[in-house]
Amino acid sequence: MRRLLFKQFAAVIMIMAVALASCKKEKDPIKEPVKVTEITLNKTSLTLYEDASETLTFTVAPDNASNKTIIWTTSDETIATVDQNGKVTALKAGKATITATTNDASGINAQCITTVTEPELTADFDVAYVKELENNIYPSFIYAMSEMEVQQGESFKYFTITVNPSRETDLRIVIEATALNTETVITQKTVKGKTEIVPAIRWKYGDFKNLSQGGVVDMTFVCYAGTDELARKSMKLSYKSINECILYMIENGKVINLTPLMAVYINENSPVIDPFLKEILDAGLIDSFTGYQSDAIGVINQVEAIFTRLRQKDIKYSSIATGSSTRTDYLLSQHIRFADEVLNNTQANCADGTAFFCSVLQKIGIKSYMIFAPRHVYLGFDLDSNGDDFLLLETTLIGEKDFDFWDAMDFQEDNFSDNLTKYNNDDYTDGYFFIDISAARKLIKPIGR
Repeated sequence: MRRLLFKQFAAVIMIMAVALASCKKEKDPIKEPVKVTEITLNKTSLTLYEDASETLTFTVAPDNASNKTIIWTTSDETIATVDQNGKVTALKAGKATITATTNDASGINAQCITTVTEPELTADFDVAYVKELENNIYPSFIYAMSEMEVQQGESFKYFTITVNPSRETDLRIVIEATALNTETVITQKTVKGKTEIVPAIRWKYGDFKNLSQGGVVDMTFVCYAGTDELARKSMKLSYKSINECILYMIENGKVINLTPLMAVYINENSPVIDPFLKEILDAGLIDSFTGYQSDAIGVINQVEAIFTRLRQKDIKYSSIATGSSTRTDYLLSQHIRFADEVLNNTQANCADGTAFFCSVLQKIGIKSYMIFAPRHVYLGFDLDSNGDDFLLLETTLIGEKDFDFWDAMDFQEDNFSDNLTKYNNDDYTDGYFFIDISAARKLIKPIGR
């Protein structure tokens, strides 16, 4: 009985202990979350180039803050963005405020003023001259091509400028003045990356006709962004005399016919032509110049009168004209005198005499041709306006008094007939070709002297 009472008493005591413990637990205070009181960023200001990025870091106080997570925002997403790891990416020049805000409703934040700038502007810059001209400038070629460019709407690429700026910018390229050109300024809105520019150089066309001797020029190209010089390129080039004419050029293995350019030397309006024709009339060599209003004999008589007057003026054949012709891997050129030089010097090589003859024949309305054979040139002319028949004339025999006019007409007959198939092919490199002066005149105007 006593044991039973003890067990009951012990059970009651245990129940009371449990109840007391439960009551005590319910009375403990609830713990409040510890809020952030301060955020510190590793930087309060940041400068980045466009397309660059940097990650901001932070610390919070107190150290035992319950929620240490941060929300990142930007004031202008067009200038700089920020992800939730604090990585700031610069987009374009300007300023944006990057804000780190607590995620515990405390409203505590910290800011970093981010300035985005354009990257330092640099530019790879190069200038190349057309390789086929082999560092030589041919003023007659530039003069002749200028007329063709106007009519055909295409420009010859003498220089190619390559510029590769580090970022998009407005460029200004200045080609400095030389003896051959005035200052040329090119403005180019370019994008980041490689850009090719073919400049339209302001050549001194009016001065070309007086370039009787060749020389050397330093062509300098300067690249600017605003007033800042980014780069410059200079190249030393030789220039030929105005008397050097390119007949053909080989570009990428293809022969380009440039023989019409010879028409710049055929000047029916040269100041010396009319006085020369007057001399013929005054000498009684012919009554009048009627062109194709005469029959075939009348045309021949007009040509003979020109031949005879040149002989009377003691025009002699000269084979020592400077560099009569020049052949390179890329082109063939011919040195040729103007009409005034032929009369003033009383000498002419085969090309000079033929060009002079063509100038006079064009003046009186007789269609003429310059006929080329390897290292030689002679004259062809139509007997009527339809071009149904034509004759040849060896102009170098003007100074050879053992040969008369009819000998000069017969001199190249066999040579021309034997090589007729070569004259009719398109291979100018074999040296056999002819220039129809009237056809060339439609594209090429004469150099005015």
